[in-house]
Amino acid sequence: MALLAGTTRRGWRGEALMGIPLAATSAPVAMAFAQFAGLPPVAGLYALIVPGVVFAVFATTGRLTAAPDAVVVALIAATLTPLAHPATGTYLELAAAQALAAGGAYVLTTIFGLSRLTLLLPRPVLLGVTTAVVLDFLVREIAAMFGIRLATSVTAASADGFLQHAGALIARLGAADVWAIAVAAGSLLILLIGRRIARRLPWELAVALAAYASYRVFDLGARGVTTLGTVARGRPPLGVPDLDAGQWLAVTPGALIIALAALALHQDGDPDYARAGARDSFAYGIASAASGISGGFALGPSPARRARLDELRSNAQLPTLVAAVLVLLLVVFGGDLLGELPSPVLAAIAAVATWPLLRLRDARALWRASKGEFLLALITFAVTLAVGPLWGLAAAAAIGLLKLLRGASVPPIDVLDGDGRAIATLRPGAPPPRPSAPGIVIVRLAAPVDAASAATLARGIRLATAGDSPSIRHLVLDGEAISGIDATGADVLRRVLADVAARGITIDYCRARAVLRVDLEHHGLLGGSRIFRTCREALDELA
Repeated sequence: MALLAGTTRRGWRGEALMGIPLAATSAPVAMAFAQFAGLPPVAGLYALIVPGVVFAVFATTGRLTAAPDAVVVALIAATLTPLAHPATGTYLELAAAQALAAGGAYVLTTIFGLSRLTLLLPRPVLLGVTTAVVLDFLVREIAAMFGIRLATSVTAASADGFLQHAGALIARLGAADVWAIAVAAGSLLILLIGRRIARRLPWELAVALAAYASYRVFDLGARGVTTLGTVARGRPPLGVPDLDAGQWLAVTPGALIIALAALALHQDGDPDYARAGARDSFAYGIASAASGISGGFALGPSPARRARLDELRSNAQLPTLVAAVLVLLLVVFGGDLLGELPSPVLAAIAAVATWPLLRLRDARALWRASKGEFLLALITFAVTLAVGPLWGLAAAAAIGLLKLLRGASVPPIDVLDGDGRAIATLRPGAPPPRPSAPGIVIVRLAAPVDAASAATLARGIRLATAGDSPSIRHLVLDGEAISGIDATGADVLRRVLADVAARGITIDYCRARAVLRVDLEHHGLLGGSRIFRTCREALDELA
């Protein structure tokens, strides 16, 4: 069983059994996400079958997941609704084509280093976007549990945002269906109590079976309770979407946005991991492409699925493979039963599975840790709710860019002691620092000397050498954290060092790595200066 990541010979039977509750959760959630994207419910099931098998084989670790994701399906709706009416054949073809394009985008972003763009989506701003998207999804599911139709058509439901959905829900509460509420309440009760008793059991399956029985016994169809309706029966359709070049070109920008957002979600969902590497991106890419050629849509890292696997205490890909096989059997033999699943029950299952994705605990922790970053999350949350996920991501990227530029332009700069420890900061507004030793000051900049950081270094050097109690006679620049010097940085540094030298202060370096020595010589900044191996050696020699 070494073929699948995280699976061992000793534990494969238990991991295989976990595929049952995983399928019981994943199937209804995927169908609900498909509806959220303006697609038929069965498209969500298709997105679990062939992609599930492929991803289980190619995933590098057992913790990776690829499945329908709230943010990704919101982006699918936002990017495809302007191109075609949701729930039409053209829309389905475009969604499949976008999945194929997203598969290529996953791989190309890594090949060309574009995955670094995910740095523009730090955790706080991404928290705001994801929370807003999940909140919009939950409003739709609450409406379904109340038997309320939020829009007159699938197109309108996909085009409208949270404000329209919330307004419609509030305005139509008087028309809520009592039987739909009763069915949803019973489903929620079984799910919530059952998960407290035994989280590993497939309670969603129990709810679905109870719903089928109730629907027939109480004739809920005659009482106004809606069902999923006709669900296509049979294996997933295999093939490449038949679109012209213009249509393929039209879905490409959305595919690139989806890939970048999903790679950012990959790191946000599991911060212990670094940015998605080439093999991870390839696994996401091939799974998304497999979804596109089998009637599905673009996939993401799926926090909902990861949360369910964490409940099952699984860190292997075997449950994903087993779940894919079970969903295939469901689609081939249980299409008619799926069509009779009451919509309030599907909504209840999806709501319970996605409720934790609101990440209220993360929001509270962010509030305690940094009020400023919480405000940034709140801004992206508000923008996403007001004008949709595309503008929310644009606001998040703009904020992330401003944070990166600010961090690059004001990097840490300190005075060090002989052991290389910071004893004073040279940031703007800081008080005059004490020297490293009488007459000697060691300055460390924790950044490359470039156009962004050169002014900070110049200000720091002037502040560090301005003391006269006692007067500074030696300046030592610590190179441990300087990875390089560009032309603009060299020009600024050359001028400030000339000013320092004109005041009779010597200039030396310590802990300069080979690449920094090359840059110092290349830009003519070394001259007769010495390079000491350590800060202590510099103090001993200059004292």
